[in-house]
Amino acid sequence: MIALPNLKKRGPENGTNGHAAPAAPSYDVAALTALVQRAEGAAAALRALDERAAAVTALEERVTRLAAQLAGTDAVSQQLTTMQEQA
Repeated sequence: MIALPNLKKRGPENGTNGHAAPAAPSYDVAALTALVQRAEGAAAALRALDERAAAVTALEERVTRLAAQLAGTDAVSQQLTTMQEQA
């Protein structure tokens, strides 16, 4: 086995099974709270955007139907004009 002079084996820190106990993570509660608030705000914005997208889709469908009706009206108008010219 190769010995490295600068590395020393650590002794057990928890004293039970020879394995070091994992360090408890330290979290900044204020930062996590701010992050949760931002996430909630983003979720609310996405819900509003989804509602607006649904409204836009409904308007697009309505415009498509109106355009088809207008095309039909234009065709009938053209036929009427042709008939009047022939009369």
